[in-house]
Amino acid sequence: MLNRLIKLFQFVRACLWSGRANITKLLLALGLDVLTALIKVGGPILLVRHLLASGGAGGTAPLQLSLEAAGAIAAIFIAVNLLPIARGYLLASVRSDTQTSLLENLLRNTYSMKLDEHISSPTGKFPQLLTAVYANVEKVVPTLHGELVPAVLDLAAIFAGLFYLHPLTGLIGVAALGLYVASASYNAARMGDASKSRLAAAYGAYGGLLAAIGRYRVAHQFGNVEYEVGKAREVLNVQKNAFQVLHRTEVLCGFRNNLIAIVAVAGISAFAMAGWQSGTLAPQDAMLAALFATIMNGPLRALGKSLEQVYVDSIECEKIIDFTNAQSGLGQRPNARVFQTSAAPSIEFRNVSFAYESSKDKKTLDGVSFQIRSGQTVAVVGESGAGKSTLVNLLLRYYVQSGGDILVNGTDVRELTADSLRAQFSVVAQNADLFQGSIADNIAYGNWNASRAAIEQAARSSGLEEWLDNPERTLDEQVGSSGDKISGGQKQRVALARALLKNGSVFLMDEATSALDVGTEKEILDRVDELTAGKTVLVITHRITNIVNADWIVYLREGRVAEQGTFFDLLALKGAFYQQLQVECEKLGVSIADLDENLKVKLAALALQPAA
Repeated sequence: MLNRLIKLFQFVRACLWSGRANITKLLLALGLDVLTALIKVGGPILLVRHLLASGGAGGTAPLQLSLEAAGAIAAIFIAVNLLPIARGYLLASVRSDTQTSLLENLLRNTYSMKLDEHISSPTGKFPQLLTAVYANVEKVVPTLHGELVPAVLDLAAIFAGLFYLHPLTGLIGVAALGLYVASASYNAARMGDASKSRLAAAYGAYGGLLAAIGRYRVAHQFGNVEYEVGKAREVLNVQKNAFQVLHRTEVLCGFRNNLIAIVAVAGISAFAMAGWQSGTLAPQDAMLAALFATIMNGPLRALGKSLEQVYVDSIECEKIIDFTNAQSGLGQRPNARVFQTSAAPSIEFRNVSFAYESSKDKKTLDGVSFQIRSGQTVAVVGESGAGKSTLVNLLLRYYVQSGGDILVNGTDVRELTADSLRAQFSVVAQNADLFQGSIADNIAYGNWNASRAAIEQAARSSGLEEWLDNPERTLDEQVGSSGDKISGGQKQRVALARALLKNGSVFLMDEATSALDVGTEKEILDRVDELTAGKTVLVITHRITNIVNADWIVYLREGRVAEQGTFFDLLALKGAFYQQLQVECEKLGVSIADLDENLKVKLAALALQPAA
């Protein structure tokens, strides 16, 4: 329980108490809670004492006393009902500020971490944490400041009043509180276990439903809608059973707490009545003790419910705190410096190895070494799964290599800040990653400070003339969600324009044209060759006909460099590169044996022709 409270305190400290405005509002809310507790207990005591003093011999008339009593009771009732409303008003803004702050912290921390499951999959960790944030912020603030703090303050005031009336009534109350807290702590542990199971089941159901929705097309194509519904029903049944266990546990815990509260109220009331009968308690004090015992029932229940809820909330809060406190895992060294260069940098992979977390026993890259000189175009080719895109992910610091070094201008990338390094790269990836907005907005994403003229120039350079020269079209046209209103070739042109607008000193093409027809592909690659003159260029592809003009070619096979050299060097080796080129030539309808020294020119021309 203590560990859970520490985690919850970290959650509160990191979020609820962030900012001077929030601290002020929380202190004001606490002050209102103290005032409410004092009025609840002190008001009746002062009222009774005043009535006794004023109603003695020759005192105030009965009618006036009745009016004073009615007025005092009305004032107490109004105060104890209006003050919590004021407190709730203060806490409402704290809740919204907290949610905004925590979500921003989560997003920033996600961007600083490795490219991992929580951002690469819609069913991953980050969406689950978002759900946890929304749920917990909505619960933690009301639980702590709407139930737990007022309950503690009310009980403190009630026990003070009971001790004031008679020490034994106070001791009975304290004993009841200890028993109640012990029961609530035990209940909280049981609720926590049930909540863990419920959370795991809920996340499983969440991921299962999203995965089923993601298979919408293929489910219809193969007539497997009922199969998908059945698979979803399995995880939903697990969730249902977990929820039932949690609710049953909650009912049993509530019954145990309520029983102790009833016994406590009855015990204090019975002692007060006995004291009245024996004369050890004045009638008015006995009535006040019974009143306080009755009032104590509400705060006791609120305390038990709050402790249980704190324990349950802390389970999810623990995940949030662990995530926000986690190190990036990118291996950035202390005192990493900002990377600056006035010319296209050189890049070197020196004996680089890497394995993904999901398959640590199998290396995706194993001892990869090659260089890219300043201003040189280097192509990395190989079959799918050879580790080509992993090189890009390591270079861009989405992951950190398990062995070897990656150098930019002779400096280990781990000694450079990730943001300053990435600022030098213009990337055109296989997936264009367009967002809801206009074509111009998607291009401007590469440089928000670019002028309209610069955006239009980038669009023209990337082949988007139809939106510039056609009076019926404009770059302000909407591309739809993920660019679904434009074709695949147009998406790639927009992505190319965005990269050109950024104008990084290094140009990365990661399977950027794999989904295009050969004609569109050749056109885009020719534009890249023309527009990236003088830049360092790294092209990742599985088609050799795409890289006929590369200065240097690295052929990967199963995570290792099988061959590297110029186009003609690799051709002369007649190894893996030659064999793949032979297959591609056959698809183009020619024999590799018929090609002469003008091979590169002929392949470039053949790439524009349809396959035989």
